[in-house]
Amino acid sequence: MLPLLLFGSNIQVTNVQVTPNTSTNEAVITFDLSWDNGWRIAGGTEFMDGAWVFIKYRTMAMPEWKHGFVSSSNIVSGILGYEADPRQLGVKFMPSVDTVGTINGSVGITISNLLSTPYGLEVQVHAVEMVKIPSSPYYVGDYGDYSWHQYGSNNDEPYHVTQSDTIYRTQGGIDHLNNSSVPYVVASTEEFWVMKYEVSQDQFVSFLNSLSRTQQDNAVPLDLSTSSNNVFALSETATPSFRNGIRIDAGFDTVSGPLTFYCDLNNNSVANENTDGLNIACNYLSPDQLYGYLHWAGLQAMTEFDYE
Repeated sequence: MLPLLLFGSNIQVTNVQVTPNTSTNEAVITFDLSWDNGWRIAGGTEFMDGAWVFIKYRTMAMPEWKHGFVSSSNIVSGILGYEADPRQLGVKFMPSVDTVGTINGSVGITISNLLSTPYGLEVQVHAVEMVKIPSSPYYVGDYGDYSWHQYGSNNDEPYHVTQSDTIYRTQGGIDHLNNSSVPYVVASTEEFWVMKYEVSQDQFVSFLNSLSRTQQDNAVPLDLSTSSNNVFALSETATPSFRNGIRIDAGFDTVSGPLTFYCDLNNNSVANENTDGLNIACNYLSPDQLYGYLHWAGLQAMTEFDYE
């Protein structure tokens, strides 16, 4: 058993304990979860933050990291509530009482349908801070000639979304979508959750370190098959660039298996020190890299309507 202690921006997962069940191919994972500057106001109907928690695991018979499917969750202690994910890709935890400040508690998660017997089971518990966006009507676009989403009685008004609906291109000025291959868009007024902070360099390193070597080759722009002094994998430079400190060790082209990425903003070859920029927002990311991280984490990108 090798549970990992992982940090996000100011979120902590500690005291991870794993109890496997070899007869059912399940494992119960308990841990303490906390984050600072949390809040729940007015019963959480509108103003509340939380944490998205997901599990990665591997076994002796299956050395590549896989996503853990959560079959059940429970609160052991503390001021936490939870919301199950219908896809079973993780669990959303949030304050169970109105409060402002540090949120903490002890929780248990059961992952099931393991792809091999859990001998030599290792787990990673990842946590991402989230914020609830309450259900609400909203306007899409503006009244300008260059608005992508424009609709009104005279095409000079933004589109007012008052309920979840499918909006077709034939509705007034919605043709300003300017893409004949998109016959309609789905506008929702339902609540949703969004990441509180940008993806940190520490979070992206965790993502890279759970990939196979082939996946790593595709996840960074640096050519990992060719010898180079450029060890900073996202900036493709020999030293940190624009505060990005994600690197690998020299000689990476001679390693056949997965590489170990780490943060080293101070460039002293010592991994993940306090001065190595772990909590700095990760730059040098393409849309494909961001989509890859979100898919790995069981999340999805915001739509333009979500942004509005």
